[in-house]
Amino acid sequence: MSRPRPRIGVVGEIYVRFHSFANNDLIRRLEQLGAEVSLASFPEWHYYTNWVRMNDARRGGNFRQWLVNYQKDVVQHRRQRRLATPFEELLGPLAEPPTAELLKLAEGYLNPNLKGGDAVLSIGKMAEMCGDGCHGVINVMPFSCMPSTVVDGLLKQLTEALGRPAMSISYDGQQDPMLETRLEAFLYQARTFSTNVNNSNGNGHL
Repeated sequence: MSRPRPRIGVVGEIYVRFHSFANNDLIRRLEQLGAEVSLASFPEWHYYTNWVRMNDARRGGNFRQWLVNYQKDVVQHRRQRRLATPFEELLGPLAEPPTAELLKLAEGYLNPNLKGGDAVLSIGKMAEMCGDGCHGVINVMPFSCMPSTVVDGLLKQLTEALGRPAMSISYDGQQDPMLETRLEAFLYQARTFSTNVNNSNGNGHL
């Protein structure tokens, strides 16, 4: 019988998580170690910046700016749904949840109105991914990045609340000789969590 493939969510600074050179091929390495990877989508950042601008416009009483960003948000969601539909039968739901719902998940850790980076977005996405069945989450970050450091500082609290492993990986352009060992240990924890969930379900499937 093959070992279960734990599902790992990857969030964090948008450039690092999407650029394989910047994250030292993290997704490929996780898959080679036996994981299934769920990567936070690129559109979530667009929708979040739309939300920030609409929120600022509402507070400032600038209806024109609010309307422009609202229309932009509607068009972007519509286009994403159209592009995602042909692939959803194979890959499952791909549409992003409303940004307000994502930020609501982060409320217990950070104020959703905190600006200046993607910290609140990463926290909310971690909670959403675990709610959708991920067995562990990884936050990727550039070395000394302040928003990502905020996420890292909340990771212990988040891990306890979600009941599954979470870790941060900081990248500074150098190879980390201990990263492989850290990933193996992390996946062992995620696989153990996955097995326990399967056993509690009594049927071997999530």
